[in-house]
Amino acid sequence: MRRQPPRHERPAESPAAFEELASGFGLAGPTAPGAIDHLLVRGLETVAAPGPWPPEHREISCDGLALRLSDHAPVEGTFSAPPAGPQREE
Repeated sequence: MRRQPPRHERPAESPAAFEELASGFGLAGPTAPGAIDHLLVRGLETVAAPGPWPPEHREISCDGLALRLSDHAPVEGTFSAPPAGPQREE
């Protein structure tokens, strides 16, 4: 039997999967409806929403030519953690 390749879920194509991640596990923050790379977080405040790097951020110059480091754009976001609870006295 031939094994099927893994399926890449996108929020626009599989909204139920992302709704389950949010409601069942508290994970939220899909990058974009058509994206396959995401930063899903729980318990953090989003400071800057996740988004893919533009092509020029993942290219380097090599002998005068642009060399793209990946066919997938890295995803970057900024998050903050809630303040720590009261400190226990020992």
